Amino acid sequence: MAKSPEHFECPSCGASLDNVDFTKPTAKCVYCGQTITIPEKLRQKPDSAAFAGFDASYVSPLVIDVSGYQKTARRTAGCGGVMGCLIGIVALVFGIGITAYFVLDPVNGVSSFMGEFNTAIAPALNAATTRTPTPDPVALRFGGEGKGNGKFEDPRSMALDGRGNIYVANYTDGRVQQFSEAGDFRNSFLLKMDIKGAPTLCISADRKGVLYVCREGEIRRINAETGKEIDRIKVKDIYNYEEVTFMPNGELVAVSYDDLVFFDAEGEVISVIKDFLYEISGVQQSGLDLAVNGVGDIYVLSERENAVYIFDETGKYKDKFGQEGEDPGDFDTSASAIAIDSVGRIYVADWSKVNIFTAEGKYLTSFEYDKGVITELEFNAKDQLFAAVNINEIYRFDVASLVKLP
Repeated sequence: MAKSPEHFECPSCGASLDNVDFTKPTAKCVYCGQTITIPEKLRQKPDSAAFAGFDASYVSPLVIDVSGYQKTARRTAGCGGVMGCLIGIVALVFGIGITAYFVLDPVNGVSSFMGEFNTAIAPALNAATTRTPTPDPVALRFGGEGKGNGKFEDPRSMALDGRGNIYVANYTDGRVQQFSEAGDFRNSFLLKMDIKGAPTLCISADRKGVLYVCREGEIRRINAETGKEIDRIKVKDIYNYEEVTFMPNGELVAVSYDDLVFFDAEGEVISVIKDFLYEISGVQQSGLDLAVNGVGDIYVLSERENAVYIFDETGKYKDKFGQEGEDPGDFDTSASAIAIDSVGRIYVADWSKVNIFTAEGKYLTSFEYDKGVITELEFNAKDQLFAAVNINEIYRFDVASLVKLP
């Protein structure tokens, strides 16, 4: 395998990035938080020697189109897949049948065989080859690219409050929009930008109508109705909050790179656990997401490791699950968002599907989505699952209609 450079510079802030995984198409700058597309020339390629002796003539591409979702499969030249074999068998039966009928009855044999074929064989063939349409997993979608009301420009963060309102934040321009539960536009406002182009890394909503926005190394508290800033939460030596959410008692918990920070309901620091993941994994972290269940267990999703770490309400480590792979429960390319339903089941999105686990991390099932990559997951009070998707849209999944859950 060709050796890639050990680091390259972030095109957004110019910082030198070390220990970048060049096997993936993107990386996140640990300094400015920007998601960077790794240039094609720097990505690691499979060693061609690994395919020595492989005869590509035995494999041909087969594209299967299922309700807009495409996957490339393989078929052998010997049969052409299940459909090819089925058609071949039908052709053989047809040829033998019509020949036999003609030999036995040269005058009426062909018409007799065609009558039998139309009444018995053709319906069976149609039943075997008719594709059952796959239901669209997205029950509601809204948005689209643009600057007008209800349109987005790179909306990576989203929050839902207890009244059904949905808040969506663009990544770099400081714009936040409010929508109804049905996706109808209601209001918008701009966050004050002390540093032009600084990203909005997270947004959360509490029970009192206050938004908590991670931006420029601070957590800003914003009046959700007016868009006016209430105050800012800043902690010494904590520079870049990636996610903030709420404990069952109304207190806050936030992650910043590899630090776990607890606040009271007024934003005063209760405790800081430094290097809380590095002490367990030995891996410098970035791209963290956060969710909390009804008893205070904290679930931290590591995009870099494709793993979920479980902590108790004090930040004490309990367990870990998840990995990149192709088996059931594994993550495709990169795990990108996490949410918890009212039962306590864990939902983790990757680049093609949403995996569902028990509270202990046991895999249950999954469902696929067809376009874009999910950057945020959030449940509302009705247990409807909403997602921010990197094609400038918000999705709603009605999970109960997609998968059977215990």
